[in-house]
Amino acid sequence: MVRQLKDPVDLLIWPKAGGRFGLLEVKDPAKDKTHRRLTSAQTEFFQQSEVCPRTKVETLDEALAFAEGLRQL
Repeated sequence: MVRQLKDPVDLLIWPKAGGRFGLLEVKDPAKDKTHRRLTSAQTEFFQQSEVCPRTKVETLDEALAFAEGLRQL
């Protein structure tokens, strides 16, 4: 299951086969590095949510690998 969020990250995901939910911040790999960095609010959120699985992804393969890892938790 995927739910689009507005803030502080882009997506909430929950593997249908079980596991924990996770949070994804999606960045466009076509943009330059400065536009693919986490914002200061996102960086702060990542620091404050260390116990929650979350990551920044730039490709579908990265997102799928993260989702697969959630099934193991």
